[in-house]
Amino acid sequence: MGSDEFKMGSDGFKMGSDEFKMGSDGVQMGSDEFKMGSNGFKMGSNGFKMGSNEFKMGLTRIQNGFRMGSEWVQNGF
Repeated sequence: MGSDEFKMGSDGFKMGSDEFKMGSDGVQMGSDEFKMGSNGFKMGSNGFKMGSNEFKMGLTRIQNGFRMGSEWVQNGF
């Protein structure tokens, strides 16, 4: 996630210059689309998967939250 900033509001998430918009059909991030199911969601070719308190991003495995810049977000979703 690097030094990008993560902001959470009632309308969605904002990370760097990309904005997350959450609706009943899924989440949109820039030109990539998240599909949300009961077990989690997937993102494009990076293989972003969200299960029960677990994120898989490429080869990185992060549990119970993830680090964005200097901030730790735990159970934020």
